[in-house]
Amino acid sequence: MVLDFDKPRKLRPTEEHNEEHQSDAYVDGTFVPNMSEKDMLKWKGKKIGGSDPRVEIRKTVEGNDPALASRQASRGWQSEGHCAAQLLVIVRESGVVMSANGRMVFDNETWRQLGVAVAEAQTVLAER
Repeated sequence: MVLDFDKPRKLRPTEEHNEEHQSDAYVDGTFVPNMSEKDMLKWKGKKIGGSDPRVEIRKTVEGNDPALASRQASRGWQSEGHCAAQLLVIVRESGVVMSANGRMVFDNETWRQLGVAVAEAQTVLAER
């Protein structure tokens, strides 16, 4: 089983977290998970009922993109092309929607796990 349906514990109070992490647009708490690094790397699932039954899957996806590193090096920047994004996958009976807040680099194992997580979410939905 890849999906973890346990809610991650917050590292600090929301107000404190939001003061520490602001986007360039000064929106409090934007795209910075308030949880441990271990929890960020989990495939977190949440079953939602009601008029729009679905399973939401969230995960932090991190990796190095050689093409990005090359572009950054051409500008004189020292970088490994590191990318980190918050992935959201919404699984409904009718299909799957994916979004993220930036560039994602999947290693082979994480890519494989994405398919397993979606299949598990579809099974959870079918059990309702």
